Amino acid sequence: MNQTDYTDEEHERLKKERFLGDTDVESRLNYNIRKVETDLKEDIQKVETDLKEDIQKVETDLKENVQKIETALEKDIQRVMDSHKRLVSRLWWIVGIGIPSVVAIVVALITKGN
Repeated sequence: MNQTDYTDEEHERLKKERFLGDTDVESRLNYNIRKVETDLKEDIQKVETDLKEDIQKVETDLKENVQKIETALEKDIQRVMDSHKRLVSRLWWIVGIGIPSVVAIVVALITKGN
């Protein structure tokens, strides 16, 4: 098997093994420390990116929910206002019929009594 038969991952691993095999303990330790630091930085960046995306999604969802609530409240307020108008209209209709009827009854009673 020659070098071209290796996958990129295997080739990279072999390079690292050769490098680490040819170096002293301190160099290998420093290499591993740098590798861990690099991996941690990458992990931190990924977590930060994921958190930013999650926060943005939550903010978007909250805005949509607030908009839905506002729309529902506006519809409910309009329904209450329409019901109030109908109620007032009916009250005026009742008062419009009721007062003349009461006056007519009182007049009829007065005229009957005379």
